[in-house]
Amino acid sequence: MGLDYIFFHCTYTIPAASALTVLYYPFFTAQDRCKICILITIAIIATIPWDSYLIRCAIWTYPPDAVVGYKILDIPVEEVFFFAIQTYITSVAYCIFTKPLVRPMYLRSHLERRRTRNVVAFVILTLTGGGTACLLLGRHMTYLGLILVWVCPILLFQWMLSHPFLIGLPSKPTIAAICLPTLYLWVADFSAMEFGTWRIESGTNLGYQIGGIDVEEALFFLVTNMMIVLGLIGIDYAYALQEYKSLSRPAADKGTTLRTALSLLCSPPSIDESLISALSQAVYRLQEKSQSMFLGSALFQGHLRIDLIFLYYLSNPCVVHSTNMNRYSFCRVMDDLIDEAEDDQEANVWITECRYLLDLSHRGRLPHDAYHASKQGEKYERLYQSISYLPLSRLTENFFYDLLRGFEIDLAFDSKTGTFPIKSDFCLDQYAGFVAGTVGALVLDLIIFHHGHDYTEDVPLLKGAAKKMGKAMQCVNIARDIHRDATIGRVYIPTTWLDEVGLTPGDVFECPNIPIMYGLQERMLQKADRYYQVSRGAIEELPRGKAWYWRDLALIIWLFTADDVATFVIPETAFGICAALSGPLLTDDNTPHLLSVVCRIPMVMLWNWLNLFVFNLANQRHPDSVAEDKINRPWRPLPAGRISILQTRQLLLLTIPVVLGLSVYLGAWEETALLYTLNWVYNDLGGGDDGFILRNVLLALAFSQYNKGSLRVATGTGFDILPRAWRWIWLTSAVIGTTMHIQDVKDVEGDRAKNRRTMPIVLGDGPARWSVAIPVAIWSVVCPAFWELDVPGYILPVALGIAIAWRILFLREGVADRRTWKMWTAWTAMIWMLPLFKNPSVLVRFGRSLRWTM
Repeated sequence: MGLDYIFFHCTYTIPAASALTVLYYPFFTAQDRCKICILITIAIIATIPWDSYLIRCAIWTYPPDAVVGYKILDIPVEEVFFFAIQTYITSVAYCIFTKPLVRPMYLRSHLERRRTRNVVAFVILTLTGGGTACLLLGRHMTYLGLILVWVCPILLFQWMLSHPFLIGLPSKPTIAAICLPTLYLWVADFSAMEFGTWRIESGTNLGYQIGGIDVEEALFFLVTNMMIVLGLIGIDYAYALQEYKSLSRPAADKGTTLRTALSLLCSPPSIDESLISALSQAVYRLQEKSQSMFLGSALFQGHLRIDLIFLYYLSNPCVVHSTNMNRYSFCRVMDDLIDEAEDDQEANVWITECRYLLDLSHRGRLPHDAYHASKQGEKYERLYQSISYLPLSRLTENFFYDLLRGFEIDLAFDSKTGTFPIKSDFCLDQYAGFVAGTVGALVLDLIIFHHGHDYTEDVPLLKGAAKKMGKAMQCVNIARDIHRDATIGRVYIPTTWLDEVGLTPGDVFECPNIPIMYGLQERMLQKADRYYQVSRGAIEELPRGKAWYWRDLALIIWLFTADDVATFVIPETAFGICAALSGPLLTDDNTPHLLSVVCRIPMVMLWNWLNLFVFNLANQRHPDSVAEDKINRPWRPLPAGRISILQTRQLLLLTIPVVLGLSVYLGAWEETALLYTLNWVYNDLGGGDDGFILRNVLLALAFSQYNKGSLRVATGTGFDILPRAWRWIWLTSAVIGTTMHIQDVKDVEGDRAKNRRTMPIVLGDGPARWSVAIPVAIWSVVCPAFWELDVPGYILPVALGIAIAWRILFLREGVADRRTWKMWTAWTAMIWMLPLFKNPSVLVRFGRSLRWTM
């Protein structure tokens, strides 16, 4: 009896499954759980006979001191658990990568691409024949033959069943869902084979290896993950057919169930290409105009999501004057028509035409022939198609006309004649209700239609709350976009508010950033908060069940750090991993093993993320931080009202000892303790607000501890850090301290609201930009010189550094500044990788191990 196999699961499979679960948990649906449970059941049933035969034939063996001893048909229970958890890991990865996809738009007719179907089927049949030949030859070909004979018939069945859907799917999500879990399991298998948890007996395999892994083992994990993903695609194909049937025949929509969906696989309906084309156009327009809205739609599923996309296509929050803002107005199609209009007269013509088409559609008199629409011109055809696919029978008629009224208010602004329609609080309430409150009510109409209204006893009350929530969001957007609206001649702040402080709309045009405007901005945010507080109580009356509370908690935790994962966690993880792989340059590990270090990536990421989570909890819980986030990041948990300041403090107190305990286990507790101290100085003693010099110093010190801790976790507790590593850590801290204020350039409005003394506010925009550009250019040369790299080692850091310096000086718009900030994070990650450029021996050794050896 032994625990080696259990330790293997605790080290590799369970942490991976847990991490994926936490990452995807806010988006889990009943369909996802159903798919995964079905696949796990099938995987266990299909694998047990085959695996049992391999063990009885002594192809796979398990040392007695590696397993606990309990067996099912001679298979250790740990191995049976492996079948289940591998299926779970790959299934969740598939769900993550395919979550944004709108399934029906990838449906194709069975008559299409018959040649592709037949060619792939022939290849699979050929491999089946090859596997049979391997079995007949026996000896070294036995294991390979058993894999092919077992897998190929299943793959052939899956391919023939779902090829019309599979061919239409984007290749990247499918390949990623197969390859990434496969690569991870290859690393885990290599470790298990090295440790002796299981082994393949000699004489039954070819003896060829790839990076230390038997080629049969590599093939096994690849083809089993292919079977899992193709099985999931088959179930998604069934759901797609059911959703398409509901879309093409709305009157027959009874909801999506697995039984009815699977029945459609036996007799698929004929596909209406025009309907699929219309859905595809709506999805592509949504992706093009608002990627965040498209990803947000993925929180819904089935026919409800499709209806919401068509609704967005016509009436989703968007911009009448600029596609770069996120204000509520009429619709994407109407937005484009207004933008392309030569004058206000043409814009009003399109509003009138839209009202006429809506009238016809509500009366059931809208012509159904696209030919009639196409004769009116391309613009008219776009408008006609967007209305013809709206689910008007499920929506309240008056709301669409309210949206049009909001559009007319936007067009009524005229700075030349002094016409400003938002004159008072009443006008603001009316406008916000037209352009945003109606959208919330329309969405609620669809939810009630698809899910019934048994969950609420008072639909009108809930609909009123949805309208108020929309008004709250509109007020937040107005507060955020005061400067942008002023540039196009619009002032949405009520004229009575301006009169109270001695201003006119013309003053806003001239000086939208004067200090008194921040008081009006705060007043608008307070109005939004009042709307939110009134509506929140009614919405929270919905009985969501315990699962929803846990899902909300997972989403809240994620949102605290969502915008820092790519810009902080990943670069810091890169620092630790690359420093550990550099071996004797920075640690006393003279021959680091690539796979051993790579296997610690999840632990390095977890350590960085948890310490970042503690910092963000402490930083975002202060009232002034909440006010700032309402302007810069209104989706964060506190400004969005998902959690209170008191609850955030309680979560912080709970998290601190947990993170410290994990850091003790990982050998990085000293760094965590110092980070807690810096956290206290920065957030609770006001070190982050007293001036940009102290702030940058504190951030540089914090990054030194993040870098050092990442290196400790990446190398493990058995190795020490050399003096040169300390010099490198302090050098990278200097890089951070002299360039980190690049993030302040993009956050000026929020920092002013918080009265922060950042460099762009104290010294001005120009000097702040130069103070970033010059150090970035200098460090791009100094850091490679520290490692005495050859000329090729300078190319990437210098090229990226010059690009950042040029952008920060010459591209000064908000969108450009945010993109420059992301480029800066990529540049820091490149700097962190320089030790690996100096000593790439670990990569060379691994490359040599990739040779096929007997």
